[in-house]
Amino acid sequence: MISSKILRDLSIKNKTIAIVLFVVLMVISIGFIYMGIQHISKLKSDIQSSLILNAKLIGDYCVVPLTFEDHEQATEVLSRLKLLKSVEEGLLYDKSGTVFASYPDTLRDQVIQTKKEVHLEDGNFYIREPVIFQGDTLGHLIIKANTHAITDRKKELLSTTSALLVLMIILSYFLASAAQKLITDPILELSRLTATISENHDFSVRLKPHGQDEVGMLYQQFNNMLAELQKSQAERNEAIKETTFLAHVFRSINENVTITDLNDKIIFVNQSLLHTYGYTEEELIGQHISILRAKDNPSSVIESIYPNTLKGGWEGELINIRKDGSAFPVSLRTTIIYDTEKKPVALVGVSSDITKQKHEQEELRLYRNHLEDLVKQRTLELEREKEKAQSADRLKSSFLATMSHELRTPLNSIIGFSGILLQGRPGALNDEQKKQLGMLQNSARHLLSLINDVLDISKIEAGQLKVNINQFDLPEVIHHVVEINQPLADKKNLEIKVSLDPQVGEIVSDKQRIQQVLINLVNNAIKFTDEGSVTINCYKSDDHIKIKIIDTGIGIEQDKLSLLFKPFTQVDTGLSRKHEGTGLGLSICKKLLDILNGRIHVESEYNNGSTFTVILPVQ
Repeated sequence: MISSKILRDLSIKNKTIAIVLFVVLMVISIGFIYMGIQHISKLKSDIQSSLILNAKLIGDYCVVPLTFEDHEQATEVLSRLKLLKSVEEGLLYDKSGTVFASYPDTLRDQVIQTKKEVHLEDGNFYIREPVIFQGDTLGHLIIKANTHAITDRKKELLSTTSALLVLMIILSYFLASAAQKLITDPILELSRLTATISENHDFSVRLKPHGQDEVGMLYQQFNNMLAELQKSQAERNEAIKETTFLAHVFRSINENVTITDLNDKIIFVNQSLLHTYGYTEEELIGQHISILRAKDNPSSVIESIYPNTLKGGWEGELINIRKDGSAFPVSLRTTIIYDTEKKPVALVGVSSDITKQKHEQEELRLYRNHLEDLVKQRTLELEREKEKAQSADRLKSSFLATMSHELRTPLNSIIGFSGILLQGRPGALNDEQKKQLGMLQNSARHLLSLINDVLDISKIEAGQLKVNINQFDLPEVIHHVVEINQPLADKKNLEIKVSLDPQVGEIVSDKQRIQQVLINLVNNAIKFTDEGSVTINCYKSDDHIKIKIIDTGIGIEQDKLSLLFKPFTQVDTGLSRKHEGTGLGLSICKKLLDILNGRIHVESEYNNGSTFTVILPVQ
């Protein structure tokens, strides 16, 4: 426990060094112990092998003395054991087990008995070697040797190992001190940066990249965390600014504002509400919103406010009550406040005293009852005026349709004669004259187009437009429409693409009016497209033909799509508009298609082109 506490209190640097030293010490110690055991085992085995070999040699030399019972020669043979430093004693026994000779000679009267050929006992080696001659055992030799060589070698190994261990520990310490910087320096840098962030609350600082190891990944994750904290701090600061601004706005507006938490407890009121209800801010903060509600309100209405506010908002009228107990009607609108995670955190209610409006409504109701007869009378007069206006409109349309020849003839003359002049038939013209005549001809053609549109719409409204129903080739009409509009497209570097379904062939309708509709739609597509292409896609769908005119032009805003087919109405209006026209083209197209039992609709996205679809019956 104490060592664990001491290690826990050490710095990371010292912990790293201590752990490295401990590991190195354990590895080296185990290695040295293993090597020592192996060395001692080898030494022991070598000594045993040497003793056995020498015992066999001495035994061979003892064959003659034992055969001839020559004690002196046997003693002389055993005396050779003195050449072996580890041998302390040696006894030669005859067949009867009697000591025949000894080394040293003074041990003749001692007895060394062992039945094992080799064994270690009491720190000594005992070697028992039989003396055999021609298969006959003449006796046996027993040698006792000490283990001083092993003990000395153990001491030598211990001394050497200790010195090497100390040297390795010192070397390991210096290596660990140098190596720990690879681990501790990045951690210390992280600690330093963390302290700086804690002190300055600056989340914009970053750690430098540190490889792809675990520390590098930690650096990267820490930098990611700092980025998220910086983003959260920026959002929090922005939210504080917005909240401060909203609080200032709420306090300044004339309507009554309350903000409640999700339990309908009041957490904010503005000065207008305090003035209206007669409370102080301290009296309302923390109270349930029901403190402001009169008991006369239907419970179903009160219960519907909260769930409908959570769904997006509630709007209606209530009876509220002031501090003095007086009740009055209010108009209430509620909405919800979300946090950065889109979770609801509070409800906002904006109300106004509508007592005056209620009184005015009651007065108007009474006045309306008295004026009911006058309204009926005025309604009859308006109906008569409406009939007169409709009659005048029909007369106007009839007049315009009748004046078709009188209006077109002069313009056609102007266009024709200006064309002859531009061709130079009466005589040569200078550049300025050609320019002025060109402007005259273009203006005349534009005016003729406008008159044609006005006359067409007038004929349609007057019911005087006649249609000529025949069978004709629709692909031929489409190619003719492309030829007519090709010069205008070439002038703007636009490509007209045509895609015809092989199943599309002849249909039964008014060829001239269908061509008029398609020319108008393609002309509009080119007019409102500055770059890209105009595509005509015609295909058969069930018993109908669909013709899509698709452009890559400026498109139409969604709130203006409903104005497209109204007469004399253009999406591009005002003094700054870039495109000419009366606003009758699309209206005429729709009315013509209605007469021919066809339909037209449009799909468009602002700045992303438009698609007009004409649907025609095959028969």
